Amino acid sequence: MRFALGAKAACKAVSHGALVFGEPGVGKTRIGLEWLNRVTGNGCYELLIIGPKNAGAVWKKEADARGANGYRHFDFSVFVYPEEPDQSDDAIRYVHFEALPKMWSRLHPFAVVIDESHLLRNFKANVTKAMLGAISTAKYRLALSGSPIVNRITDLWPQLEAVRPGEWDSRFAFSQRYGGAINDGYGWKYNGIDNVEELQEKLKKTVFTIRKRDVLKELPPLTRSACYVRFDSTERRTYHNAEVEVGKDIGKVLERGGGTAEGLQRLTKLMVTLSSLKLKHATEFVEVLRAQRVLVWTWFEDTAFWLASMLAGVASTFAICGKTSIKARREAYEWFEEEMDMLGKDPVPTGRRILISTMGASGHAVSLPSATDVVFVDLWWQPAMLLQAEQRAHRMNSTHAVKAHYLVAQNTVDEAIWKHLSRKAEVISTSGLDDSPLGLTRIAFQKEEREQVLRDIVTELKGRLR
Repeated sequence: MRFALGAKAACKAVSHGALVFGEPGVGKTRIGLEWLNRVTGNGCYELLIIGPKNAGAVWKKEADARGANGYRHFDFSVFVYPEEPDQSDDAIRYVHFEALPKMWSRLHPFAVVIDESHLLRNFKANVTKAMLGAISTAKYRLALSGSPIVNRITDLWPQLEAVRPGEWDSRFAFSQRYGGAINDGYGWKYNGIDNVEELQEKLKKTVFTIRKRDVLKELPPLTRSACYVRFDSTERRTYHNAEVEVGKDIGKVLERGGGTAEGLQRLTKLMVTLSSLKLKHATEFVEVLRAQRVLVWTWFEDTAFWLASMLAGVASTFAICGKTSIKARREAYEWFEEEMDMLGKDPVPTGRRILISTMGASGHAVSLPSATDVVFVDLWWQPAMLLQAEQRAHRMNSTHAVKAHYLVAQNTVDEAIWKHLSRKAEVISTSGLDDSPLGLTRIAFQKEEREQVLRDIVTELKGRLR
């Protein structure tokens, strides 16, 4: 059975709250709906799904999906806030995170699914407090995430508290016990991990891992390649001037003992300049691809909109950024996927379509399986972020191979970042996790890895600025 492992995890979670870590593209939405179907049986209960604003349409579409025989897979419908569900026993309310603080007291769910639960990792945020209040009456709780640990082990605590309230220590006690606690004189820092084996053993009762290799035996391959960009003399001069300025700033940060995060923040200024210089080269590269469906990623809004304008002459284009409305995003995703042959064939050619998006706007909770090529204009030092973006195209209903192209500008900071990513190639391919629950043995090295990235970049800069 294609969803056998997902169904198994759902069964185990029936009598207990659970956190399901599913690699991007394994069908977490379907698993969540299967789980709700199992825990409610034929009863009439208030059901709730909490998740990102742009994911409501995905849940609604999956619930309404029909099989080859014309029958729906599920007997209930999803009503996305501000829609109000009817009084029938086949309705599920979907509430996005932003709406929770103003309406949580009206919610009394019997069963709840929290989608992309890692987005609620800040226990101090109003939305996290509202989430915990909204699900306080729920007998059954399921959290779904493709990356439950984003920055540090303490990201787990709000998610564990949501699905198994009262079974874990307080957030402070959890952090002290497992977070590699260090008091630097200004307060407690939790950037490492302690008592790994103990934590792994405790997590076995709560965390279930679903991997592509276990669920999707016949998934077409995804390949990655570096595509090198060579600047002309004017572009090199512009980049060099920006590099000198940023190099001095980073040097000053390191000299006064500034943190890695501050150093990487200064580096972002250089990445903005680099992204603008890549525009012409990215346009030419996408033109040469001649693929029917191309998904282009960037970190910067200006780059997204300039690319959409520059590529308008060779294909239909649409640009999405953080300011794009949810309605417009949904229309763009539907437009990109339009006339996809649902019988399992390749996309029906209807003219080239290119969707350009910033990573923050569409990097999660979006399914775009008709894309055959994924182009990254900008590199980033967090492999998990790039993986998430790749997996928007390489998903369970993909019927064709997917090629991920990374544009690397020669003799720039790109090369230092690409070296880092190349060293972590195997890490990227497994979602940055090893085979232990949530890959906890790797979390201890995350801080050191970030510092190593910055040191590598500074070394590259110094080498060229001599």
